[in-house]
Amino acid sequence: MPTITLRLELHKPTKVKQDMYERMTEVNTAFANWLLNHPELNQATSKRFKEFSSQRFPSAVVNQTIREVKSQRKHQKAKRFKTLWCCFNNQNWNVERKGEFYTVSFPTLEKRVGVPVVTRSYQEAWLNRLINGTAKQGAAKLYKKRKKWYLAITITFEVEPRHETKVMGVDLGLRYIAVASVGTKSLFFKGSQCAFIRRRYAALRRTLGKAKKLHMIRKIGRKESRWMKDRNHKISHQKESGVCLSNDMREECMEKGRGMMSAFQAFVVNKTETEFTAGVQTMSMDDLPEGDVLVRVHYSSVNYKDGLASIPDGKIVKTYPFVPGIDLAGVVVSSNDARFREGDEVIATGYEIGVTHFGGYSEYARLHGDWLVPLPKGLTLKEAMAIGTAGFTAALSIHRLEEHGLTPEHGPVLVTGATGGVGSLAVSMLAKRGYTVEASTGKAAEHDYLRVLGAKEVLTREDVTAERIRPLDKQRWAAAVDPVGGRTLATVLSRIRYGGAVAVSGLTGGAEVPTTVHPFILRGVSLLGIDSVYCPMDLRLRIWERLAGDLKPDLERIAQEISLAELPQALKRILRGELRGRTVVRLA
Repeated sequence: MPTITLRLELHKPTKVKQDMYERMTEVNTAFANWLLNHPELNQATSKRFKEFSSQRFPSAVVNQTIREVKSQRKHQKAKRFKTLWCCFNNQNWNVERKGEFYTVSFPTLEKRVGVPVVTRSYQEAWLNRLINGTAKQGAAKLYKKRKKWYLAITITFEVEPRHETKVMGVDLGLRYIAVASVGTKSLFFKGSQCAFIRRRYAALRRTLGKAKKLHMIRKIGRKESRWMKDRNHKISHQKESGVCLSNDMREECMEKGRGMMSAFQAFVVNKTETEFTAGVQTMSMDDLPEGDVLVRVHYSSVNYKDGLASIPDGKIVKTYPFVPGIDLAGVVVSSNDARFREGDEVIATGYEIGVTHFGGYSEYARLHGDWLVPLPKGLTLKEAMAIGTAGFTAALSIHRLEEHGLTPEHGPVLVTGATGGVGSLAVSMLAKRGYTVEASTGKAAEHDYLRVLGAKEVLTREDVTAERIRPLDKQRWAAAVDPVGGRTLATVLSRIRYGGAVAVSGLTGGAEVPTTVHPFILRGVSLLGIDSVYCPMDLRLRIWERLAGDLKPDLERIAQEISLAELPQALKRILRGELRGRTVVRLA
């Protein structure tokens, strides 16, 4: 019978439960390593755990661990387990529906507990089959990934026999890894994605070889092998699905298969042993990385981090070839995430986009649903990218300052680096909120631009960054938005009024801040760190709602639009400090 695996996220487990899961994993791993070298492993039972430890531990987990260790030693696959997650056989876990949630119960250190899980519509269908008995449950595994706890459960089910008269022919090749033909219809599976992955791993192996990290070469070899195995499995599944569908559905499937092969344009950087290239290239859907949601990108934007990604020594991109662009806005084309449907307008900023996951400088992007924000009412896709990561950072800075207690009555607010993306948008937002804004810049020609945005006073860089930084200077500003850092931040801290705060979000002025504790302990000044990359989703949604409302800046004065063909020059200009405000990249 066929078997599938569902990955169910545990719904907001308490700190106590998370600590208990951590302890279970630690004990289970230690027991597995102890058992791996035990001379009587083949005769081991759950009673063997008492020799290892006197503490209470679920016998269901012990039995599964013994089976895993026996298998590993038999095939000589492991000398030591780094982490061995707790597993439960089909008789030691159960699923049921309680109110709005499905709960899964399994044994723990204390007792058998039932925990609610986050489910999507297709997962609910399978869980309902388990509950009503039309499918059978297999083993389950409790594990942690990216600070979240999951339960992976296996489900087996019977498939009704089909009596098809159609015959499918399959041809294997290089350019097209497989071509499946049913009658007059054909389904093509391009090999470009496989070739792309091969090139990425080959480049990585060369880099690791120079560093003589042989164990890492073996590790990525296994990872590449697993990826290819998964890819082959998915292709075979698609072929089987195509041949089992009715004629009408099969034609639709074939048409979609051909449509997904359509070429599109993207800005791609590539680095080999001999050269570095950056420019617009033609890509196909198979070149895109894995993800839940396919988005037709309409707009992206130019950020300093994107400029670093476009040069060989920018220290942003780890693997090549790669598509930069840390933010994007577009329309959903297809989705495996129940939260998003075809035609939805979405925004994506932060997370791994444009750093380790293909970014927004592409006409299509495939992303994880957890990274997407629905476009709020009051914003267009173009306006969302005129705001982009820079505007989100500025808004988050203001939001944090106001949470700290800042109001317009407290006095002037300083914005450093004011002609940049974060600075320009912060000046406009603060002025709209009624604050007295003082803006600093090193560009004398841009003073009028900042006054138009709403700055009451424009300061030079020298006015803000003192040659000799005092521990405490004359109190001037109630608060500051600082995307610069370095010596500028140290000077600003010494001049913040009693009880004020500085929201710092960048380090273009340097990572070292030559300050003392005096502003913090003698004036009660607070330093607020602003992280727009991994900002929690609930706060992220609130900030975007504000950006469509009370914090919406004067975008017509701040943003300019360019095409994808003009992007290379814009990236060079932002690295030279020649761009003002925001630059939006049009892709549709």
